[in-house]
Amino acid sequence: IRKRSTPERPITKDVLILDFA
Repeated sequence: IRKRSTPERPITKDVLILDFA
């Protein structure tokens, strides 16, 4: 699971789903 607070990359739907799942 990637951190959604990474300044390098914008928040993607996949990342959000993995984070909040």
